[in-house]
Amino acid sequence: DVNFPSAGGINRTGANVADYQQPVYQGNYLTGILAAGLTQSGTLGGIGAFDIPPCHAQLEAFKLGAQSDNPDITMVTTYTGDWIDVQKGQEAAQAQADQGADVFAPCGEGPALGAINVAQDNGLYAIGNIGDMSSLAPESVYASTLMVYEHIWGQMVDDVTAGSFQPGKFYEVSFGNGALDVALNEATTADIDPAILETFEETFADIRSGAFEVPFIGQ
Repeated sequence: DVNFPSAGGINRTGANVADYQQPVYQGNYLTGILAAGLTQSGTLGGIGAFDIPPCHAQLEAFKLGAQSDNPDITMVTTYTGDWIDVQKGQEAAQAQADQGADVFAPCGEGPALGAINVAQDNGLYAIGNIGDMSSLAPESVYASTLMVYEHIWGQMVDDVTAGSFQPGKFYEVSFGNGALDVALNEATTADIDPAILETFEETFADIRSGAFEVPFIGQ
């Protein structure tokens, strides 16, 4: 008699279990474009909790977004093996900073908070993961990928009310239907080359309309 949403993103449903996509990698591509305008070293840092398809795709999309502006940009990637351990995320980000990485993309709460700490302490940059994290380090978090859960849950509540939640349903999540977004920290992004900002806006519009599909690289 209880309905459950699952954050699997692999279209695994049941009589009273719905699943929904988590294509955060699309937002990472956009923040990667901006990273090309912020990096001084040409080296990015990617810190994920585990090398699983969702995390792998996020980090690869971030790199591809940056390389769309500058093909010479490279990325150092580390997986910490833990979703919530901030210290592990911080140690991984610091090791990457020691190798020249100056803009970080995380996958997971621990990696995100660890990367933001390192960025703030060293005058570097990072993106927020899943929610707007700019308030944690206003001079370092230049953008955040967003899952708009109010929209996602709203669809489910409407279906439960209408009796169409069961059998379990797979919910599409995209920029086009408002369930994904990117939050910019304008205090930081204002310093990015206007041409790169224009590319960001054009690509954002193309992803939203379906004119451009961000590659999913899961392994």
